[in-house]
Amino acid sequence: MYAVIPVPSEGAELVTNGDFATDTDWTKGTGWTISGGTASCDGTQTSNSFLYQSVLSGITRAKTEITISNYTSGNLTVILGGGGSQDIFSANGTYTFNGTKGSDNTLYIKADSSFVGSVDNVSVKEYTSADMDVTRATAATRVDENGLVNYAEVIGDSALTGNNSNFDTGIGSWVGYNGGTLAHSTDKLEVTLLSSQSGARIDSNSLISGGQTGKTFKVRARIWQGTTTDTSIFVYMGAAQKTINISSTPTYFDLELTPTSTAYLIIYRGGSGVAGTYFIDDVTVKEVTRDNVPRIDYTGGGCPHILAEPQRTNLVAYSSDFSQWTHIGTPIISSDYGISPDGTQNADRVQMETGDRLTFNSSSANVSFSVYAKSNDGLSHTVSMRDGSSNVTYNMVTTNEWQRFDVYLNTTMTNVQFRSFEDDVDILMWAAQTEVGSYPTSYIPTSGSTVTRNQDIFTRDGIGSLINSTEGVLFVEMAALSNDGTNKRISLSNGSNSYRIVISYSTSNNIQIFIVGAPAGTFAPSKSIDITLNSKIAVSWSSTEARFYVDGSPVLVTSGDFSYTASTLSELKTEDGAGGNNFYGKVKQLQVYKTALTDEQLLQLTGESGTDFYESYAEMASALTYTIQ
Repeated sequence: MYAVIPVPSEGAELVTNGDFATDTDWTKGTGWTISGGTASCDGTQTSNSFLYQSVLSGITRAKTEITISNYTSGNLTVILGGGGSQDIFSANGTYTFNGTKGSDNTLYIKADSSFVGSVDNVSVKEYTSADMDVTRATAATRVDENGLVNYAEVIGDSALTGNNSNFDTGIGSWVGYNGGTLAHSTDKLEVTLLSSQSGARIDSNSLISGGQTGKTFKVRARIWQGTTTDTSIFVYMGAAQKTINISSTPTYFDLELTPTSTAYLIIYRGGSGVAGTYFIDDVTVKEVTRDNVPRIDYTGGGCPHILAEPQRTNLVAYSSDFSQWTHIGTPIISSDYGISPDGTQNADRVQMETGDRLTFNSSSANVSFSVYAKSNDGLSHTVSMRDGSSNVTYNMVTTNEWQRFDVYLNTTMTNVQFRSFEDDVDILMWAAQTEVGSYPTSYIPTSGSTVTRNQDIFTRDGIGSLINSTEGVLFVEMAALSNDGTNKRISLSNGSNSYRIVISYSTSNNIQIFIVGAPAGTFAPSKSIDITLNSKIAVSWSSTEARFYVDGSPVLVTSGDFSYTASTLSELKTEDGAGGNNFYGKVKQLQVYKTALTDEQLLQLTGESGTDFYESYAEMASALTYTIQ
């Protein structure tokens, strides 16, 4: 999700004596002293010790800068109020991060029990940007620009650099593990093992700055045999481990690991083996953030949209491992046989004869059942998706292209199943999903238990300065996920239902506008439309009139004072303004203008020509206060 206009702004400096010119204004815990223009911690603290100052009053977000010097050991954490945003540092340098204030107004600089070092040039300024926050707290998938189904994620820089990564001139901080001998060998790390020795290790102090437990990391390394004939190698990181099979050919291996303890990275051979050498090169370790990352979805191709979905649970415990399903008859499952829609080799080959079935127990009612499938032999095949009672049946015909098939099972059942009514079925299958709801949502991967993806909620508060409450335009280009009869709303408000401007998909195939709390009373026109198709919708308000436009046509123009003077509009949310009627759908554009637009401009804004009524981008920027595209 990208805010195009306005650029972020910073307020005045909030910290007093951030350069530590005097021993004043800061409260110091055990081990902290201020002198010589720095605040220093000497390591005498036996537990977390804080240096703090109350500076966050009246703000929501802050940009924080801090310089660390004379670093010796431990972790330093900067926290924006109790429970607020924080970042962890364990090396010399100047660091910047933007975050949200927590439950109090205090800036905390926390030294853990082993931190020794100094801080200087502490700065906190109010930070205002147009970026919206997404609240989900669970990972979620989308279709990317290449048409692949994968997690929406932010991938950080590698925690390994220089000789810790590519061994150009040495072996960096790597050490032998369980007796392994390491050496630099022409731009690679050579690991020499006796029969009872294991491998190579780099510890957490050289790897990650701290707080790594529970995070997900992408680990990539090029590994191959030297003189050893052993092929099985383990990649271990903080109690998380995966096995790879190496050969004499230099090969890149890509793994995901989620540490549960101190994040030593170890590449080793388990137990006893053959004496000899193997090589390691090009090692990267990148943190992956998936929680609360907005999904830029390219389903259907063309321009993407922001995807917002309700909470759903995949009730299929093994979504892509059909060997774990109950088999009736003699279906043959070849695991990880083909390349799936996520671009990796994890699709199962399924061969069935007439009457063969794959079943998964499910006692839920009113579920959507979906799966990706394609032919494996170039022929078309028909397989039925149905409930165990045969009350609902949907025949999926697989061809040479991956397709996602789905059926709504509105009965209470004992299981869902795939059944063949013909011989010689040979197909690839991937990503089975059973979820309570009348329509399928994005794929939720499982591997042994059910998994829940929380609802997507997008909000941006504290932006009263970006909204002209007395006049303006709220514009959205969007489509609903389903015509399911529920209210789905996007609003500008003061955080309540009393003062708000709402664009709503209300009940069945109906767009409705609400201007509530204006002097002229409530403005609430509606228009019938297929809400699952993309539409451009605008509502304009001013002290003289209100206007409602859809897809290049006026729906209603009403005279009256629809300005907001009693309360300031300060929040933009994908809900009704008071926490209900969440929007679930696909948003291609979301814009807020600070002036009411003319009829001609509204016609062009909501028609096929978009914003062509501006002669230049600079002219549009002067009128547009908030946009996501």
